[in-house]
Amino acid sequence: MKRPEFFAVLKETLEIKDIELNEETNLLELIDSLSVISLMCLIDEKFGKRLSADELYNITNISRLIKIIGEEKFE
Repeated sequence: MKRPEFFAVLKETLEIKDIELNEETNLLELIDSLSVISLMCLIDEKFGKRLSADELYNITNISRLIKIIGEEKFE
């Protein structure tokens, strides 16, 4: 998946309308207890990577999320 496509899917999953996402976007400002479940499902479904809610709450920005998922999956 290309990064711009990932940002678009992430926006849709997190129901974000007013913010343009990039790698430096603070993930913690975008997620709450309900959206973290949606994000867990998205990552598992699209990338085959299972992350816990605690793991997601420890990821500060989208760049770090991409590294944890695996940068090779975004080229």
